[in-house]
Amino acid sequence: ALHAAKEAPESEFAERVVDADRTGAAASPDEWTYIHAFCGLDAGREAFAPLGGRPAGACDVSVSVRKLWNHLTGLKALSSFELVLAMAREGRLEQHWNLLSALVYLSGAPCIDFSTAGVQRGVDGATGQLFLDDVELALLLGLTIVVKEIVPGILQPHLRPVLDAALRALSQDGRYMVNFRLLCCRRHGDIYTTRERVFVVAVLKSKLKPGVTAQDFFPAEERPSRP
Repeated sequence: ALHAAKEAPESEFAERVVDADRTGAAASPDEWTYIHAFCGLDAGREAFAPLGGRPAGACDVSVSVRKLWNHLTGLKALSSFELVLAMAREGRLEQHWNLLSALVYLSGAPCIDFSTAGVQRGVDGATGQLFLDDVELALLLGLTIVVKEIVPGILQPHLRPVLDAALRALSQDGRYMVNFRLLCCRRHGDIYTTRERVFVVAVLKSKLKPGVTAQDFFPAEERPSRP
């Protein structure tokens, strides 16, 4: 997913997958921007930087997280996801985020209700529904690439319907081609996470290179054998 986010000669994978829209793009032709919901430490900054990506906007409910993100980026993060979603519904996000230059929407909704520690309550938990609500924001923004991540617990049989619902919602209006895969985060640019996560990737069909399929969204990865 990270490599699919940029059209540049040094990124052969990106050349195969997506035709990046440069309308209103960043000053350098080798740069593009992303929006990060539930940004936390924003591992996207380290993962995207080698590909020319830089943040254009973010949101997080934590005051301390927003202060840190503001300091690191020189931008101002918005607060709660609910506020951001309401602003998107009203068409007011453009006042705070430069959406014309944004290529990627990156999101890591709270995962506690899909984890073992959170007793895997899914959408019945305190924050589980945010994983699905986040799809609405992604569709409202309509950026070229959507990347969502969640803990592997969502693959459990009683939680898998939530993942399937998100996949259906992202693809139902026909704009996006969608796929998902379980990946080790550290192998793909996230220096803060050593564990595996489920990544959902959606790409606007109008931006895909000819012949590209959803299987091309992810790089080949050799999975280590487990004892």
